[in-house]
Amino acid sequence: MYAVSVDMFPKLFGTLKAHPTFASFNDSKGRFKVFDGDESPTAQTPFITVDFLPVNVHRLTEWSEPEAMFHVTGEGTDASELWRLAREVRDIFCDSNIFSDGTHYEVLGPALFSQSRNPITEHKVVTVSLHFGVLS
Repeated sequence: MYAVSVDMFPKLFGTLKAHPTFASFNDSKGRFKVFDGDESPTAQTPFITVDFLPVNVHRLTEWSEPEAMFHVTGEGTDASELWRLAREVRDIFCDSNIFSDGTHYEVLGPALFSQSRNPITEHKVVTVSLHFGVLS
């Protein structure tokens, strides 16, 4: 059974926004530069979009294991900053087990990293993927 049993984006957004590393991660309009993958991000880089794979909800335990992919996007010349931000995202969620709203979670397995380039904007993208165990 695949379902989105927990709305993860607000939990991830709130946790990143509450962390001191991302305290001033805003664009010139004051918007926090972390966006759901379905939203239009700011044109000001770097910014982060978050996508999710389908979620398997375990019938007996009611645990779901959402996989969140954090795409850190910026100019090609900002590669070291993009990697730093991607590692910081990983560390924020791996160093704790409570989202900013009080929901408990576990990071399951290793963080997976990749890099790519958007062929249209020519932005560099560093992605970190995390699996979360969350009680539905």
